[in-house]
Amino acid sequence: EAGGYGLDAQWNDDFHHAIHTLLTGEKSGYYEDFGNFADLVKAFREGFVLSGEYSSYRMRRHGNSSRECPTSRMVVFSQNHDQVGNRLRGERPSEHLSLPQLKLAAATVLLSPYLPLLFMGEEYGESAPFPYFTSHSDAGLVAAVREGRQKEFAAFGEQGLPPDPQAESTYLSAKLKPEQRHRGDHRNLFDFYRELVRLRTEFQPLNSLSREGME
Repeated sequence: EAGGYGLDAQWNDDFHHAIHTLLTGEKSGYYEDFGNFADLVKAFREGFVLSGEYSSYRMRRHGNSSRECPTSRMVVFSQNHDQVGNRLRGERPSEHLSLPQLKLAAATVLLSPYLPLLFMGEEYGESAPFPYFTSHSDAGLVAAVREGRQKEFAAFGEQGLPPDPQAESTYLSAKLKPEQRHRGDHRNLFDFYRELVRLRTEFQPLNSLSREGME
């Protein structure tokens, strides 16, 4: 009667791209439009980075302003199933970034004024990749997916072939090893995430989901 539970929210890839390019230096594909610290500042203050500006990657203007979108309806992240699974090998940020860099990414997301999303295993730096995998029964569809994946990575200038998405070994390689959270740097990162969650839960300015003070 009240129109639902109000669970609708907007996925903000721009926030991810702003963090990712600054930490990794990657500038291929759709990352071409990012890489300046000002992009991350705008992501904090408004949400979307591209709000009608010219996109070099798309060779046209792209996006709309999200300034009026409530922060409670904007989901932000430093990794998710799309951004990890759609990489050539499905490698996670923990394969490329140092422990301090992983902590910086975590703090950027969890101390933002938006809804934070954590990807499975992110909180302890899971080492297993998350490659794109399928279990289709249609041979034609399997062939089309394989071909499509290869064409997709050509736009990023990637060398080599992605793991066969239909192979069982590709799926098995993605299985998590949660026991890692008890050891070494994995434990260090896991404790850091727990502290960030505690701060966000207990510290009023961080759990208010407000842009107040962002200017």
